[in-house]
Amino acid sequence: MSDRVGNVTRKRYEQIVAEARELIAEMARAQFALGDKALEIEPIRGHGGSTACRHRRPPSRRWAAGRRRRW
Repeated sequence: MSDRVGNVTRKRYEQIVAEARELIAEMARAQFALGDKALEIEPIRGHGGSTACRHRRPPSRRWAAGRRRRW
């Protein structure tokens, strides 16, 4: 088995991979921290938001037969 990976030694390769994994972990932590800050500024609202109409009419198929329009 070769003691090189690509153009670097196996030891250097393992160092590079370890550093890359740490950078990825830092990025994930930064993204979550940024998301937490954004949620602090503007919390997530429930489905439909605060402007959702609470008293909407039912679809015409649920109306009484005498109230339906025929087109």
